[in-house]
Amino acid sequence: SSQPSSASGKETEQQWLWKQALNVNMEDIIYIHLHQRDESSPSSLTLVNCDGVQCPPLQMSAGQHSLVFLATLESGLAPTHRLDPPLWSGPGKEKALPRLRKRTSAVGSGAMLDYVFRIVRVGGNDFLPTYKHDDEEDSPSPSAIER
Repeated sequence: SSQPSSASGKETEQQWLWKQALNVNMEDIIYIHLHQRDESSPSSLTLVNCDGVQCPPLQMSAGQHSLVFLATLESGLAPTHRLDPPLWSGPGKEKALPRLRKRTSAVGSGAMLDYVFRIVRVGGNDFLPTYKHDDEEDSPSPSAIER
């Protein structure tokens, strides 16, 4: 090979990183489920589309990784969409998960913290997507659900 070994190693690393990339059409996602035992435990995020189909869960290692992912997603959705409930942040404080009223599921020796976030359109026009055929004019789709 005419390239130095360090250059070919860097290309291999970049190819590996792209294999880890995630590509999701967020227009189809309406719910995000977060499951974790506590903030120091691993967590999983599951994206649910408008047909109710769940994407394979994203496994996050222990720490604040799921919170960072959700905060980045929340920023990326703005200004047209937001998470409901929104991530909580006080004046001069970092974002945090909303406070739970109760623990939602018991697993093994400890209880799991389950969060469900809904992606909503800012401005209150929160409809699931409607699909129209070319021959339809203004009639609503039978699959449209008003929330």
